[in-house]
Amino acid sequence: MSLLLDGLRAIGAEGNLFIAGVLVVAGFYLLRGKRYAGTAAAAAGTATGYTLALLVALAVSIGLGWIEPNPGLIADGIDAVAGPVAELLATAFEMAIESVVGGSS
Repeated sequence: MSLLLDGLRAIGAEGNLFIAGVLVVAGFYLLRGKRYAGTAAAAAGTATGYTLALLVALAVSIGLGWIEPNPGLIADGIDAVAGPVAELLATAFEMAIESVVGGSS
């Protein structure tokens, strides 16, 4: 689609015609992105459904006395997962900011 913009530049199109070309290209990429957004939304919906089913099964198991909750073990498990994930997200965020800003001074 960038061939459209290159073609408009080649013929000397300026102003409204060039802006219209940019909007056509932006619309094309938004249309392509819509498919990926639909896939991501479906995956998030599925994950939410599984999480809800797991939480309900866990609540029933605890309520019936089949499982004895251990808050210390649960907190350790959450820390074991959340710590590395938070560190990974922080590193990714810093890298994104550096790439946008152009490096640290």
